[in-house]
Amino acid sequence: MRETDLSALQLRGFSLEETQDYLAPNGQPRLPQALTGALRDETRGNPFYLTALFRHLVEEGQIAHQDGRWFSDHSVTELGAPAGVRQVIGRRVARLSSEARTVVTFAAALAGTFSSAQLVAPTGLTEHVTWTVVDEILRAGLFRVVGERPARYDFAHAIVRRAVYDQLGPERRVALHRRLAEVLEALAATGVEEVSAELAGQYHASAALPGAEAGLRHALAAAEQARLAAAVERTVAFLRMACDLASTSPTSVRADVLRRLALAEAEALMMVDASATAAEALVLSETVGDTEVVVASLARIGCLFKETGVAESGWRPLVDRGLSLVAGRRDLAWARLALLLDRYDVVNAGTIRARLWRGHDPQAVAVIRALGDEDDAATSFEPFEWRSRAQTEELLSRARHWRQPASVMRALDVAARDLIYRHGDVATASLRLAELLQLAEHHGSVSAQVEANAQLAQCQINLGTFAEAEARLSQASELVLRLGAEHRLHFVTQIALPTLLAYWRGAEWAPLVSATAHMWRQLGATTGPLSTPLAAFEALQHTFAGDSVRAHALLADLASILEHGEPTAYIHNASLWLGCAAVWELRAVDLAVRYRELTVRFIQAGVNAGPACSLQPMAGCMAAALGDTHAARTHFELARGELDVTGQLPMRVMVDYDEAFMLASAGAAKRQRAAGLAAAVVVNLLGRGAGEPILCGLGG
Repeated sequence: MRETDLSALQLRGFSLEETQDYLAPNGQPRLPQALTGALRDETRGNPFYLTALFRHLVEEGQIAHQDGRWFSDHSVTELGAPAGVRQVIGRRVARLSSEARTVVTFAAALAGTFSSAQLVAPTGLTEHVTWTVVDEILRAGLFRVVGERPARYDFAHAIVRRAVYDQLGPERRVALHRRLAEVLEALAATGVEEVSAELAGQYHASAALPGAEAGLRHALAAAEQARLAAAVERTVAFLRMACDLASTSPTSVRADVLRRLALAEAEALMMVDASATAAEALVLSETVGDTEVVVASLARIGCLFKETGVAESGWRPLVDRGLSLVAGRRDLAWARLALLLDRYDVVNAGTIRARLWRGHDPQAVAVIRALGDEDDAATSFEPFEWRSRAQTEELLSRARHWRQPASVMRALDVAARDLIYRHGDVATASLRLAELLQLAEHHGSVSAQVEANAQLAQCQINLGTFAEAEARLSQASELVLRLGAEHRLHFVTQIALPTLLAYWRGAEWAPLVSATAHMWRQLGATTGPLSTPLAAFEALQHTFAGDSVRAHALLADLASILEHGEPTAYIHNASLWLGCAAVWELRAVDLAVRYRELTVRFIQAGVNAGPACSLQPMAGCMAAALGDTHAARTHFELARGELDVTGQLPMRVMVDYDEAFMLASAGAAKRQRAAGLAAAVVVNLLGRGAGEPILCGLGG
């Protein structure tokens, strides 16, 4: 026989990304990140357990595949272990001593890690015997050490715990949980253990026995700990336990727990559940007769519903109800509700029904900023409002002194959008967005993560780093599915960014036309201020899709909207940029007259930014379309100066290309310069590694 040295290898479990790849190989649909994370946490990334558990859940119908994606309505922790795994683990447990089997059984009824002290009293073993038994279980590979000072243990794999627990009958489970609740409460009372979460779970699991209401305070404490840790789903879980444990409590207590749960469910984007819980909470609150609590709850719940994309029909009645309760008052409670009301002027132009933002009620803003806290102050800064660069910097300066994560994230979001779309500073915007993304990931804010990734994608499109832009867009598109159907970020991820990528890189335009038509049906033409940019994107799409008649009609209507509104109206500069791009591609001279006047008007008003952070290139294109070569070259030269500073390669290349096209059309005398510019375009692209992808989208 051949002899060789052997060495032990410590194999780690799969990471979250590796788990997704393992369960969805060869381009198959990937599991949602939340579901993948739950499976990985349950199995600690062990590939054998992953395979067995995933197959078991699919066979049991707990995970289903529909419409090209995986989904589940169940928590992995609610599900049993596969039969094969239970048999293997059952045989390993059977080989233990009787004392060890007792310890393993009690440990399986605990939800988290545990100390030997937590096992002494319920098992009836002495401390010394418990230590000996724990050592036996460690040698058997069923427990593992997770902390040494003080010593704490856990099952080697969560699936081991699940398999042992599944062998217990329902009556024995309830008795075990209540015994553990009593023991853990005694330890907590002596200060030996801080086990609010564990106690909440033990009382809830033994709710069939008298005295379960004693677990209410522990469930609320655990929910607060989870909230502070930004663990939104755990917060919901503990508050739901609290609701069950408070079933015999006074009405005021039950109303308070339900109000907390409605807010937590909204923050966790469980909007259907949140709506039902909020309705129940408000009924109980009104029964108690505490009007101020009801008004505060209506404002907070209404705000969360609106921010997460719930349809206006879902949150507006809450706001109206609150305003009716504070009729005649102009205090902080009123101001919080008033700030949720959208104030628009409706403008109709052909097929476009636009809503132009009129601003918040000035009195409500004044009250909020004078009497409110930092959360109130943050909500008073609306992204739709126009701000100068100094005002944007002032907002950021204020936010540096804020402590609430939600307030800081809103300020970073507002400031970053200002920097991109109003001030044309992509570099600084990228820094603020990176800061926003870090905070959003740390605190579990899905909407802020989508916003940060989407706006970073916009910045990267401007800079010509398209692969990075597509990666950011992919992340945003996955997360945005968790937001309400009417959230504006669906428009950003499904229409705006894909259309801009197609403009620069080339694409099949028909799917984008279909997506925009669907967006019109889904959002409606009067949802917020989106109808104006949506029409602009649709016009650009029809232009490249070859439907010049539809594009021309939309562009004429869009011009009427832009002529009616102020240059500082939200996203009007972006809509103008898109309209000019379509007019230039169509060579629509009649429209170029109107769009040239608009670009000059916007630039003179100091509103020079847009999707590519400058309107100067489009002013040049409109002048070129009208044969004003001198004015066009002046605009193109100004554009080069701006774009060289900001490092925006795609638009910078486009300026040279458009000027070359203009000169080539102007006669033989200028064709030599046109040829030089065209050659410079190609050299510039290839020299910077951009290559053919940008050329695919060049107009003309």
